[in-house]
Amino acid sequence: HCKVSAHIERLISLGKKPVLLTIHSYTPKIAYGDSTEPNHGPLDIGLLYFKPSKFLESIDNSLQRSSLSFAHNKPYDLQEIKSGSIVMHQKAHDLDALAIEINLDLLKDFLDQERVSGLVFDSIKNYFSTL
Repeated sequence: HCKVSAHIERLISLGKKPVLLTIHSYTPKIAYGDSTEPNHGPLDIGLLYFKPSKFLESIDNSLQRSSLSFAHNKPYDLQEIKSGSIVMHQKAHDLDALAIEINLDLLKDFLDQERVSGLVFDSIKNYFSTL
């Protein structure tokens, strides 16, 4: 965390405001136990953040055009947990920050991995093309 913070501070000192993004996969069994996301079935993608941002809004808009299910602060709620890289660095540096959690069931084979990574890449690219 110290190295990440130092890098963020260096970029800010150069007049740049970085966006913090982490991408993880999650196992529904660990996130939900023997149940699924209440009232929705398994969740494909979770968008985790401590506070809303323009980056979140852009990724959210891109995912709305996809066939994948997604939700904010699921399968984990960073506003409740209040720890981790996103919370720590977003708060300290007032950054746009987001963790994308991808259901491990969507990553079982190469074609699925390619589809999901393409969607995530296009969503990120769309955000940066508007800057």
